[in-house]
Amino acid sequence: MNKRAALLNELILLKRPISQIMHELGPFGWDSDVDLVQLQKQHVSDLLGRFIEGDANVSAAIVRAWAEAIEGREDIGFEDGSEELLKRTIFELANPEISQSLTPARAKQLLDQLGINA
Repeated sequence: MNKRAALLNELILLKRPISQIMHELGPFGWDSDVDLVQLQKQHVSDLLGRFIEGDANVSAAIVRAWAEAIEGREDIGFEDGSEELLKRTIFELANPEISQSLTPARAKQLLDQLGINA
């Protein structure tokens, strides 16, 4: 796995602060002809599960920043068969002012929409 793909993997798994990852991803840009990593429903589920559980490292603001960092990247693909669902979920998480604010109850609804029981 090359450095860019490794950083993207850290991002989708939220392995460390988003600002650090994005700083290191900066030189690579957002454009790509190929998907270097793939966002899975399980990645979203894991993050929303941490939010629901009250993980201090996963606030609504962090979930929003995470989704903003993913939204629009051409180097991150989406799980086969769930592309549109994942894109809508990422859009909602990145844009709470035009969708819904993230609360534990809303996170559970999103997990239900993804077909994952909270």
